[in-house]
Amino acid sequence: MRVIAKSSLVKFWELPGHEDAKAALESWHDMALKAIWRTPQDLKDQIGNASICGKNRVVSTSGGTSIGLWSRCSIEPVLPG
Repeated sequence: MRVIAKSSLVKFWELPGHEDAKAALESWHDMALKAIWRTPQDLKDQIGNASICGKNRVVSTSGGTSIGLWSRCSIEPVLPG
């Protein structure tokens, strides 16, 4: 998966009162960079609390349940060959 803007995550955890989100968001970022999701179910298998919300949007929690993370994913089928 390609992450477009890690800077948005950094801006969030640098806000006063959100410093504790850094480890969870960095972990999500590292996982997302390595992810190969061919179907929405692949994503749900890896991120058990993910909900596919339509229009390529996914919501999940990170850092326990304290951080709600909205993301946009475009899952393209892998063509044989």
